[in-house]
Amino acid sequence: LNYDYQWTNQTLSGGTYYGNDIEIRGTLTIASGNVVTFVNCNLDMTAALSQIVINQGGKLRLFNCNLFQCGSMWIGIRVQPGGLLNCYNTKIEDASQAIAAEFGSILQLNTVTLNRNNIGILIPATTPTGMGTVNLLNYSNVCLLYTSDAADDQSSVDLGGRRSLKKKK
Repeated sequence: LNYDYQWTNQTLSGGTYYGNDIEIRGTLTIASGNVVTFVNCNLDMTAALSQIVINQGGKLRLFNCNLFQCGSMWIGIRVQPGGLLNCYNTKIEDASQAIAAEFGSILQLNTVTLNRNNIGILIPATTPTGMGTVNLLNYSNVCLLYTSDAADDQSSVDLGGRRSLKKKK
């Protein structure tokens, strides 16, 4: 591919990107207090350890975007406490954890497709004292192409991960 941008361990302090093909290697960080918007973009997470981290107070907005990794899995999007992820008509594929929401983060998901991810949305099951909760706002039309049951003994709720079946003896 011919990329419009190629970023390696990049921190973004705001901006809007329209119709771009973007290669991301390593960690793309959304800085605190900033809004980064991608519209009609393809984000190719080309390295296996690629991830997007939304810092506290940072906002990532994905409209009509595709996030993917060819050949292996990328880490996914991590939303830190106080961070906001807003996705509309977006596809997230090939991630270990498509979206990992930490305590106190905000997810606004509408018409989102999560495909070929080990875990679709990872939300902590228990809240440490004073940490707040994960806020799911406008959570509609999210297509989890793989489903999984949340295990009672795990510390997280797994929405949309690949299901691992074990035969009972």
